[in-house]
Amino acid sequence: MLNGQKSVLAFDAESQKSGRVQLVPLAPEAVTLLEPHQAPAGFVFAPRRKDGLPMARDPHKASKVVCRIGKLAGVVVDHVKGKCASAHDLRRSFGFRWSRRIMPAELKELMRHSSIETTMTYYVGQNAEATAEGLWKALGHKLGHMGVSATTGSGNRA
Repeated sequence: MLNGQKSVLAFDAESQKSGRVQLVPLAPEAVTLLEPHQAPAGFVFAPRRKDGLPMARDPHKASKVVCRIGKLAGVVVDHVKGKCASAHDLRRSFGFRWSRRIMPAELKELMRHSSIETTMTYYVGQNAEATAEGLWKALGHKLGHMGVSATTGSGNRA
């Protein structure tokens, strides 16, 4: 249901590990992308085959299509193995980006995890360099008077 800041996406029971219908908050960028195409009801996406007929709703086939799109777009996620983006890679990068913006309990709901431990294990505190960079950005403007460069972290120390 698209409703501005209260927009949610409904996952039907058949598409869930839990076997239950689940409402999940939509990220603002998703709402912005979907609002111009808002339909009164139904599926968000209606992919079509080459002959124009609707595709069967098969999650394994959808995953293969996303992998093919990642390969054609040249989105490489592992340069050593030459692995291109999959649906799971896109989900993981989405979770990581949002882990930097919201609290773990909110991220748990957004990622549809049943346990906060899953969220904490995979998304919270997993990138020390990004956290360090965020700390410098947060206080960079206050460090100038201490003789410390906000870009390099070096400077005179007493």
